[in-house]
Amino acid sequence: MSSPICGSDLVSINNNGVRMRLLLQQGVRGWIGLSVLILALFTLGCGSPIGTVTGTVYYKNVPLKGGNVTFVSSDKTKSLISPIAEDGSYRIEKVPIGVVKVMVETKSLDKKANLRSSQPPAGMKGGNRAATDPKEMARRYVPIPSNYSDVDKSGLEYTVQGGSQTHDIKLPN
Repeated sequence: MSSPICGSDLVSINNNGVRMRLLLQQGVRGWIGLSVLILALFTLGCGSPIGTVTGTVYYKNVPLKGGNVTFVSSDKTKSLISPIAEDGSYRIEKVPIGVVKVMVETKSLDKKANLRSSQPPAGMKGGNRAATDPKEMARRYVPIPSNYSDVDKSGLEYTVQGGSQTHDIKLPN
């Protein structure tokens, strides 16, 4: 009876008249092979693979100049947001693989929705400032149908793969 065990020589063991042969050299190769296989599986991502998604958001075949793109997991337990750059591009990192629902909003750039008081709160000096210049926000604002900013009404989905990928979002007219 032979069995692979760590070592380098052929060994014979006599136990109550039963002779066992152990091929120690094969045992080392077996453990190394198993270790390499386990390491390869972990390297390939047996855990929770993620992706990075980049692309451009279009409305009426023209890139949007601002707003936000949100990816929501299909079970609605996780959401990831990216601002839309002036050229229409967006980038979302560390997105779990699988189907996500996609929302797009531009209302955050609407001057009317972002009016803020220039008066400081009681006891504070200075004024309350918007995160972005209102004129710049107004210049970049493009109204889009409100259904695109609702995860249940946008009708937009994407299947995220592991690694980097490009996904352009084209909002129908």
